[in-house]
Amino acid sequence: MKTEKVIHEFEPVFDASSRVLMLGTMPSPKSREAGFYYGHPRNRFWRVLADVCGEEIPAAKQHREILWAFHQELLEGYREIMSGEQNALFRMKELWSYFGESFPGKERALKKIRKAGNMAQFEAAVREVFG
Repeated sequence: MKTEKVIHEFEPVFDASSRVLMLGTMPSPKSREAGFYYGHPRNRFWRVLADVCGEEIPAAKQHREILWAFHQELLEGYREIMSGEQNALFRMKELWSYFGESFPGKERALKKIRKAGNMAQFEAAVREVFG
């Protein structure tokens, strides 16, 4: 196995008002390429930082907004072309068997979607998922 010598080119980021110390290892190739600590947008560091700060990861928020818009457009389309709310409900529940994987930690609300007997219950559960 060939070894490669990597020089740590990033200086520490701190000043007199710093109150938190975050330790890591050598920057990854993606971080070195970006010229920034934790430079890869899917680095787990961003999830930890968002959780600690009570914020959302911007990409996750954008993803959810896109899914919401798609969901609403599809629901309205089914309502227009299908006879009766129940048919649209069944189609949307089928979608959620795949869609649900995009919402980890929302198992209770996803179960409510699966069990929804009418459109009002379904829409309330969907709003809970997107919350």
